[in-house]
Amino acid sequence: ASFSNTMNFGDNLQFSFLLDGRFGNEVANFTRRIQDYFGLSPATELEIEGTVPAGFHTLNIERHLLYEAFVEDGSFVKLREVALGYTFGQPWVRGRLGAESVTLRVAGRNLHTWTDYSGLDPEVNLFGGSTVARGVDFVTTPIPRSLVVGLTVNF
Repeated sequence: ASFSNTMNFGDNLQFSFLLDGRFGNEVANFTRRIQDYFGLSPATELEIEGTVPAGFHTLNIERHLLYEAFVEDGSFVKLREVALGYTFGQPWVRGRLGAESVTLRVAGRNLHTWTDYSGLDPEVNLFGGSTVARGVDFVTTPIPRSLVVGLTVNF
């Protein structure tokens, strides 16, 4: 699902955003699986506190062969893009630069993700852009946040 909107404030200022979501998505969190196995996940603290028996998470070969324990709800909503653009007034642009128009635009991408997924990003996939194998997170780099600045000059 996606929802976008563009709002103009007067003739010069434009604000836009894009929300993007996926629902019913399941992700096999094998990053958590390997972290549990070697005692590197937050679940290890449960063993130290005695909340679960020692060895329940760490070095438990039988548990780590049950992959269903590591399949999580990967539903999410992302603030995919927020952009602000300003078009400089024509008399100023024509007089100073001899141009028809100048627009300055600042955009932020992948700014925030709302999800219950315990990994870094429920949208990542170990198999890259494959449409056949999806929903596997194994130490996969999340989609980066970025800031983009653009200047458009029309003569």
